[in-house]
Amino acid sequence: MKREKFSASLSRRYAKALLNVSLKNKIEDKIEEELCMLSNLIQNNKKFANLLTSPIVSRDEKIHFVENVLKFGFHPVTIQFVKLLLLKRREYGLVDVQLEYSHQLILNKKYLHIQVKTTIELSAKHKSNLEKKVEAVSGKKVFAEYQIDPYIIGGIQVRYEDFIHGGSVRDALFRMKELWMKDLVK
Repeated sequence: MKREKFSASLSRRYAKALLNVSLKNKIEDKIEEELCMLSNLIQNNKKFANLLTSPIVSRDEKIHFVENVLKFGFHPVTIQFVKLLLLKRREYGLVDVQLEYSHQLILNKKYLHIQVKTTIELSAKHKSNLEKKVEAVSGKKVFAEYQIDPYIIGGIQVRYEDFIHGGSVRDALFRMKELWMKDLVK
């Protein structure tokens, strides 16, 4: 059976939201285990996959099935999440969300992925110092990806999670422009 795919950003959004809920309830490993079970079932059982993704089966029938079958052994958060996918007509993305959830869980537990842009190649010593500083602030082991970008006009730009820390001339000029624009509007 050919399976539709979620976009990477949509998978990430759903996975991060589910991870946040599971972390608050301290059930992140249980949710991952259950998502993996469902993902394996979808990939290895055509009848189950067809039931969840078939346009012939109504949304209400799918939700009823999920409520009645998953209530035996699955956490209510998992059940609610699958129901949400069904309500949004995004049940085809469960496998993609499971993969992204597992990836996000690994990152959350161990590593912080950072993207560093500079105008020139940093020396090994500078890279090491930068990574140590981010590790000290975040409390996580850093996995850094470096990129040379001549458009940042000197300095450095560090991106991780949903944050961008700019220490480049371009960022400073942009902030200065914003301040001037605010002063002009007053």
